[in-house]
Amino acid sequence: MVETTIPPSRVHIISCPTCSAKTEEGTAFCQQCGHRLLGHLGEKQHRKIRSARIAIMLVSLLTMFSATAFWMLLQGEIQKVESDPSLVINEAVVSQARLVIFATFGVGLLFLGLFFWAKRNPFAASLTALIAYFTTILAGAAIDPTTLAKGWLVKLIVIAVLTKGVKAGLAFNKLQEQRGGS
Repeated sequence: MVETTIPPSRVHIISCPTCSAKTEEGTAFCQQCGHRLLGHLGEKQHRKIRSARIAIMLVSLLTMFSATAFWMLLQGEIQKVESDPSLVINEAVVSQARLVIFATFGVGLLFLGLFFWAKRNPFAASLTALIAYFTTILAGAAIDPTTLAKGWLVKLIVIAVLTKGVKAGLAFNKLQEQRGGS
């Protein structure tokens, strides 16, 4: 039996995403906690997938936070109107505002689900997140075109990170296919 060894300069050490234990790249499972590792991808792809998952989570949290903040603002305005008999509540506007708030919170929940899905299928989850993010930007712009320019830097950063996540996920899928789905 011929034993092959990797020269020390070519051995790459990765961290287990579950317990942070150090192990050699290419190891299938963490020796400390047993978590399935994607070590064959390389640390660079791991970072891209991790950053895409973080971007998905941030979009989720920001979306749900903004929906909650708008809900609280709406409730405050309703209380002001109810306490002043000279003011009248426009029920149609309140209903539309509530619908937008619930839809926004639903989008946040969608991104939360994509965050968890990205651990199993980074390509599909990152691609879905990218499409959903573009859709929300375009929907907002259709309602109010000025929203397209608001927060443009954050939008570009999220799009760039999600795009890198899509590329890393695609590399992951290709390696999975080459290894026969192992």
